[in-house]
Amino acid sequence: MDEVQLAQPETFETALITFGKWKQATANKLTISDHESSVEVDIDTGGAAFTVLAEEIQEDRGGPPPTRLGIALEQSVKTAAVRLTIRPAP
Repeated sequence: MDEVQLAQPETFETALITFGKWKQATANKLTISDHESSVEVDIDTGGAAFTVLAEEIQEDRGGPPPTRLGIALEQSVKTAAVRLTIRPAP
């Protein structure tokens, strides 16, 4: 879980990094797949609205680039907690 306590309202986001293919399965769930394996990521923001922002990370390491999946709260906050629960997909 990522938590923040700030003196004044600020933007806040947390992130996952993946080499797999991803999709937003529901409003609060991502599915990430790599070959024949998949995981589900449940996103709990305590009811705060959020947006998933995907950004390809450019690295000079060879192979496919990783993707940063940012979970960005849509409103500025003084306190927030974001819990990501990752489990094998059924």
